[in-house]
Amino acid sequence: MKVRYAFLSVALVSMLFASSVAAPGSDADGEEVLYFDTYYEQLTDGQRAIYDAMEALHDLPAEGKNPEPYTKYPASNYGGIYNVTVRHYYVAESRAVLLDMLKKDADRAWQATKMDDPLAFWTWGADSGPHIDVTATGSSGSTSEFTVGIKVHYAYYNGDDTDMSQKIDAVKQAIDGFEIKGGTDAEKVRSINAWLCGDDVLYDPAVRNPGGNKQQCPYNVSAYGAFVHKENGKHIMVCDAYAAAFKALCDKANIQCKTVVGTSVQTSSIALHAWNLVIINGIVYAVDTTWNDTSGEELRYLAVGSQSMYKGQTFLQTHQAFLIYKYNTTSSANDYYYANWFNFQLPEVEKMSASGYTWKTDDDLGEMLREYAPWTIVALICIVLAYVLWNMGRKGE
Repeated sequence: MKVRYAFLSVALVSMLFASSVAAPGSDADGEEVLYFDTYYEQLTDGQRAIYDAMEALHDLPAEGKNPEPYTKYPASNYGGIYNVTVRHYYVAESRAVLLDMLKKDADRAWQATKMDDPLAFWTWGADSGPHIDVTATGSSGSTSEFTVGIKVHYAYYNGDDTDMSQKIDAVKQAIDGFEIKGGTDAEKVRSINAWLCGDDVLYDPAVRNPGGNKQQCPYNVSAYGAFVHKENGKHIMVCDAYAAAFKALCDKANIQCKTVVGTSVQTSSIALHAWNLVIINGIVYAVDTTWNDTSGEELRYLAVGSQSMYKGQTFLQTHQAFLIYKYNTTSSANDYYYANWFNFQLPEVEKMSASGYTWKTDDDLGEMLREYAPWTIVALICIVLAYVLWNMGRKGE
């Protein structure tokens, strides 16, 4: 009898161990751990000093998060300005060259904060371009201290002391309270994408169909538009907000995610665009929640590979990272050319899967069998083994 119990105990332990090993586990089980680099790491020392000074705006008390009123003429669309002091030594051949250098470095640092940090409220509103002012101490071609002025759209700040601080707090509260469903990273990514393709979200109709009477939503590019502001019960967004929202929620779920900007190149159109990269099971995939939503096909660009095809074009052909399609004004042929936007690189493309992630559907019996077959077989083997050992033990009583 003791022998039988010993055999049964060994068999049961073996079954539990085998099942735990063979059963589906977390996304990272047995996979290489990958991490995305930030755009901060691609900046020069001077640009990093500007980036750090901008990110320090997060540390201001609530009342300090409001910008100063923008009083320069013409005020245009700006209601306020953040004046950020930066201490870093710059030297150039002339004052004009110095100021141009500072402006370009401030633009690049600003863009890096926008892609790295979806809660960078100083980037909410529009692209940097004319939104950045730079003034430097002294009058020569060198400086060790300068001020970067970041203009703020009047929709975010119009002089009310509570405007910006309340908007920032509302975004944080919305993200904190957002429920991301799923147990694995893949399930969470799909859940986030499902919300961005759901009834609460709408691609800005005035952008999708220009030329009508509708005006663009002033919040359509930011996390504020994605999580807080609604029109007729919907969050109105364009690609910047889709990408920012996706990254913000991936950050909340501790899923490695990166925002990418560049040009979308389709057979019928060319336009500026934003999308994301994400790591699932240690593999880099691309996600375009904007096109998933606007196409009505929720999984079309969800965790796709570099060579994933749609209408005869691969993902890397339709999504040109950091390349901006510019009109060639110096050519009589009226052609276009590509220019690298802010000279950022995307080394993660080399690690991208060639094919996309295989998503299970509710009726995918074959996929379910493939997923559970290994540990089911192991369990059956253990049951047979237990039966054999039980009989051997009984005969040895």
